[in-house]
Amino acid sequence: MHDTIFALSTVLGKSGVAVIRISGPQARAVAKLIGYEKELEHKRATLATIYTLNREQVLDEVILLFFASPHSFNGEDILEIHLHGSIAIINDVLAELSKVTFLRIAEPGEFTKIAFYNGKMDLVKAEGLADFLDAETSMQKIIAQKQLRGELSDTYNKWRTDLIGVLSQLEALIDFPEDDIPEEVLDWAAKTVQSLIEEINLHLRGHDQGVSIMNGINIVISGAPNVGKSSLMNLLAKKEIAIVSDIAGTTRDVIQVKLDLGGFAVLLSDTAGIREANDLIEKEGIRRAKQAIKEADINIIVLNSVADFISHLDNFSDAEVIWMINKVDLMSRQDVASSINLLTEKLAEFNREDEVGAISTVSGYGIDNF
Repeated sequence: MHDTIFALSTVLGKSGVAVIRISGPQARAVAKLIGYEKELEHKRATLATIYTLNREQVLDEVILLFFASPHSFNGEDILEIHLHGSIAIINDVLAELSKVTFLRIAEPGEFTKIAFYNGKMDLVKAEGLADFLDAETSMQKIIAQKQLRGELSDTYNKWRTDLIGVLSQLEALIDFPEDDIPEEVLDWAAKTVQSLIEEINLHLRGHDQGVSIMNGINIVISGAPNVGKSSLMNLLAKKEIAIVSDIAGTTRDVIQVKLDLGGFAVLLSDTAGIREANDLIEKEGIRRAKQAIKEADINIIVLNSVADFISHLDNFSDAEVIWMINKVDLMSRQDVASSINLLTEKLAEFNREDEVGAISTVSGYGIDNF
């Protein structure tokens, strides 16, 4: 017989409603211990007054919701206590439950682990549930929902079925060669395996993108000193994250902020201006900047002029690159268009087809497009 476990299923804090979940073979018995004497019905909400174990004090007026095994989230009997979200009430109820000899506090993720062991969800769905609960942006939620709905499981099960089919045909060809199994079987098997390889490789490439979305897309702003990197970061963050100054070398370290940009989780980094430096601290800042650029998913290179781009060609690896000419508030529209065209042509000479644009962190020109 499994343990009967309990835990607060909502965040500990002031709220309208809090939920305590109890799971295990003696979950139903807990209701009687805290004062509800009637028999609980499956999936029926019941208004009840609950008490301390000695019946000397009212704990709260709650809603009890019971799910009978195996028709529950994790396949066990589950009792949910929906109580008022007062920290004092939550702590008092948890304290009373801790006194029950056959109850113990659930370990992190134990409810989901039980669901996995009871066949209520596979490992992929269990991981999807964890990601779903951790989601902070709409894109993270969408990816986790797909995994939770079983889309990945369906894909993996299809691959498994295809491989078993190939294996059975090949084993038949080996074990019963005298049965004149058509040679076309080998061609079919080879084509099926090749198709699976292509599907899996495509899936892995998409998986890398999914991991970036779930973990946060690493975007680094780089460039020479005083080109407006810190101003751009502050503009995107909508608050003063980095110090903005006309003094070259103000930014000495990698400054980071987490953002939600259009539903995507982003880790945005401002870096030290890259130049030849003698100051030891600035040198270290530049070293860290170059390391951040190498690790970036997207590298935004801010320029004062087209002539600056050459000095940055060796400072990134395989990251997506966006070249941004800043301070266009000091230029005419014709000069802005000419600069974009010229930079595009210069990059083409190096076989690069990166995105190119123009902005002003002062006037806001081009920021929406950016």
